[in-house]
Amino acid sequence: MEMTRMEIKPGATVRIVSVGGDLRLTGCDARRLEAKAGRGGGLRVSTRGEAVELTCESGCLVFLPSDCAVEVGAVSGDGRVTDLAGPLKVGTIGGDLRLRRLRSASIGNVGGDVLAQRVRGQFQLEAAGGDARLEKVHGQVRLGSVGGDLRAVGLEGSLEARVEGDASVSLAVRPGTQSSLHAGGDILCRLPSDSSLRAELEAKGEVSVDGAEGLTRGAESFALTLGAGEATLRATAGGDLAVVVTAHADPSDWAGAITAEVEAALSEAELDADLGEGGLLASDVGEHVRRALDRALRSAPPRGREELDPVPDMERERQMILAMLADRRITAEQAEALFRALQGDS
Repeated sequence: MEMTRMEIKPGATVRIVSVGGDLRLTGCDARRLEAKAGRGGGLRVSTRGEAVELTCESGCLVFLPSDCAVEVGAVSGDGRVTDLAGPLKVGTIGGDLRLRRLRSASIGNVGGDVLAQRVRGQFQLEAAGGDARLEKVHGQVRLGSVGGDLRAVGLEGSLEARVEGDASVSLAVRPGTQSSLHAGGDILCRLPSDSSLRAELEAKGEVSVDGAEGLTRGAESFALTLGAGEATLRATAGGDLAVVVTAHADPSDWAGAITAEVEAALSEAELDADLGEGGLLASDVGEHVRRALDRALRSAPPRGREELDPVPDMERERQMILAMLADRRITAEQAEALFRALQGDS
């Protein structure tokens, strides 16, 4: 299996030009870059001026100093990036993209779902073909196009988003922020009870406000003022639109804790299984677990009823894990970690 190690300078730029499979990139305290290719090989690492450039014809696992500025060109499969203190810029991801503990991120086109957790600065996404889930993003959020549903909790800055499906968002509503949300389906918007906001609400279905007074109806939209109205929000829904004003507007603490526990168990199994055949199958099982968890953590419908999707049949996932163990593609410890993660969503 191809592997490259290289010492790099503090704050260096690392360009991942292209990856033929999945990309997993993790920031760490060491001052060197370490890259490992999957069984397909094709790993090439070189320097261009002060920058380091990497290409890989197969899947690729990369560890690098967390203060690097990372630029990713094109990834054919899934992408996973964690623990970066430098900026992240991504061009194209063919599959899903998962981001965690970043300074800031600018993302181009993602073919599948997007998950971003604990981003300290701005988060921008041009387009995602699937769902988007954001948790604890402190800077401005701009989502050009989300093909599926949006679930966002713990947003500290302004939000600008266009969503084809349903949208469930929890906003901190800082004074001076200007937010806009357009969804083809239903919208559920949670706001803190101490919000200072002027909102314009428009929906083809019903518009409702729970926990606050002052909703007035205009010719084509509704108006809602909370406090001194120091921030603005325009929300447009193709279905129903519900605003819930509550002292507990942000459920991200418990949701994030559950997600973090499952991710830790999955990472233990997937990373140890490497990027060979066993690793790719482990990643496939892990994706089933993550999707089940995502369904379980989705917010209630706009009318306020607490409804969860039924727990999916997990027999296929169990059989896949047992098959990997029988073929010695994973160890007993890795299988146990995957079983723990799988049980965690039931």
